[in-house]
Amino acid sequence: MYEATTNARTRDAIRAAHAERGAVLRGLFRRK
Repeated sequence: MYEATTNARTRDAIRAAHAERGAVLRGLFRRK
């Protein structure tokens, strides 16, 4: 149970990081 919660939290953190990175990349491309 604890492991599942940790995995879900890690997955959410990774997803958030990817979304943030994607937004940054989109901003850079838009500036070009």
